[in-house]
Amino acid sequence: GTQVGRLQTNCQLMFAAGGLLGTLLSGWLPQYAHFSYTLMFVITGASKLVLLLLVVFLHDPTWKREGTIGESASATWGGVWESMSLIRVLKPLIFIFAFAMMPNNSDAF
Repeated sequence: GTQVGRLQTNCQLMFAAGGLLGTLLSGWLPQYAHFSYTLMFVITGASKLVLLLLVVFLHDPTWKREGTIGESASATWGGVWESMSLIRVLKPLIFIFAFAMMPNNSDAF
């Protein structure tokens, strides 16, 4: 249905947004707001504790498999191939693969 994978997607999006916001604030707050590094450590620990308390309220509905594993794999591959054949998906995908294959400063010589 339309709800399958929604919780996982929302969690990944919030994880990415929180990581970006945390990265920005961890550099900005000590430099411009004059927060001490100890206070930054306490803020980080408190935010993790609040997140841990919110986990109790998450609810992921049960999902029942319909059909065999082969049918499910075939349907999944069909959906992946259908998405990859779209030009708006294929071009960025090629760029990501090419960018990932390029050497960077942490690669061994």
